[in-house]
Amino acid sequence: MYEWKIENNCLVPVHSELAAAPDDILKIIFCRCMKHCASSKCSCKKVSIKCSSAFQNCQGTCLNGVSQVDSEDKEEQEDHLTVFQLGSDE
Repeated sequence: MYEWKIENNCLVPVHSELAAAPDDILKIIFCRCMKHCASSKCSCKKVSIKCSSAFQNCQGTCLNGVSQVDSEDKEEQEDHLTVFQLGSDE
């Protein structure tokens, strides 16, 4: 999840450690899938929520989880971010 901050009068995306929803919501929305969470039977996938490693049944085999990006890929992605200057028409 990302937030935005103003840096040099430009909006810049910043990775956020905030949860996707309040804890009370996250506690009631989780899947009980016994396999890979790849079908629309997965209650998380059905509502467009990525499964978390905290879910008991996924056990690292989930196909609906958050993908891991190594640090080089992450740096490369950050290098290609488009930054818009506040107050400009571009």
